[in-house]
Amino acid sequence: MHLCELLGLDESMIVGHTHSEIGFSPDLYEKWDDLHDQARKTDSTMYAESRAPVGDGTSRYFMVTLNPLHDTDGSIIGIGGTTRYIIERKQIEIAL
Repeated sequence: MHLCELLGLDESMIVGHTHSEIGFSPDLYEKWDDLHDQARKTDSTMYAESRAPVGDGTSRYFMVTLNPLHDTDGSIIGIGGTTRYIIERKQIEIAL
């Protein structure tokens, strides 16, 4: 399932917007902002599991992976991220 579908938002409402602008709660977006800062400061890949509300009001589990992006001189110019919906893994963990 596409993240836009889960959040109930159009891609244009997500791309180029902060977590706050998208409408996540301060405790969540502060956690994610800290994760971005850690990726920049350590120049390393960061991973975090999060439980966040989606468009229908339920909470879902996600795994976030953040990677520093570098220019040709090796300077960090941004952070690239991947968010995966991990419900199957969480169901197995809970069952165990």
